[in-house]
Amino acid sequence: MANRSLLNRVFHIEIGTPPLYIFIRYIVLTILLIYPIAFTHAYFFYIETSVTFFIAPTLVAIIIGSLLANGALLKFKLQHKTKQFRAIADLAQEFTYLRSIDGCYEYVSPSCINLTGYDQQAFYDTPNLMDQLIHPDDIGIWKCHVHKINDNGDPEAFDLRLLSKEDSTVWFNHTCMQVTDDKGKQIGVRSSNLDITKRKQVEDKLSYLSSHDDLTGLFNRREFERRIEDMITSNVHDKSEHAMCYIDLDQFKVVNDTCGHAAGDEMLRQLSVVLKKIIRASGTLARLGGDEFGVLMTDCSIEGAH
Repeated sequence: MANRSLLNRVFHIEIGTPPLYIFIRYIVLTILLIYPIAFTHAYFFYIETSVTFFIAPTLVAIIIGSLLANGALLKFKLQHKTKQFRAIADLAQEFTYLRSIDGCYEYVSPSCINLTGYDQQAFYDTPNLMDQLIHPDDIGIWKCHVHKINDNGDPEAFDLRLLSKEDSTVWFNHTCMQVTDDKGKQIGVRSSNLDITKRKQVEDKLSYLSSHDDLTGLFNRREFERRIEDMITSNVHDKSEHAMCYIDLDQFKVVNDTCGHAAGDEMLRQLSVVLKKIIRASGTLARLGGDEFGVLMTDCSIEGAH
């Protein structure tokens, strides 16, 4: 252990060490190793030796020392780059991974547990673990995506769902591209995955509010008019018959004035529940504003509407 520690200190390369100094150090160390062998060889096999005898060992020491120094520099640069990558990836909020072509994970960032509920070791122990976590409704997209990556090597970015270890649905943005060797042959896939669940929830809420009335939960005027336009367009092609009903509450202002707006709002909510029960599933019930409601009945004649 003591000798190994000494060698580590001798051959250790620190950041900022000049390359020339590293080459000189390795050459000198190699000479110190080769010269005793050369001296021993000269002592036992040669009666007389001259200075020229040590030219060959010196050249050998220079060549071997240069090769060792070059190898040490390349190894140090690789280790330094690896540490830099890990320092960045380990602290990133994104869950990043590098997997080989056979599905084995070669690097997994610590953020994997925040997104999936599984730690790094679970990924290292289970090849293609992500395949098992993808939401059943998105597995088709995932498989097509993997196929495309492996065949064409085109980077993609899209939103998917997975089921975490706690069995909760998590939305994430998945970006990946292939990793190739010097000959262009694919040897793996690198990926970045960002949790976008909160963003999706906000988007869903905004989408809902854009087409629904906040008070009653019914469709709003904007969505009602859009559906009318769709019905008119479809009617041009298939000549189908539809019906529309307009509902206006009488004396609703009296309720607001005598009982207050809170009572009026509650009345609208309860009326909406009643109307939902009597409108068929294929119909559209909307609050157009104030005490006005509208009903669309697809594929329904006037007689049927009555």
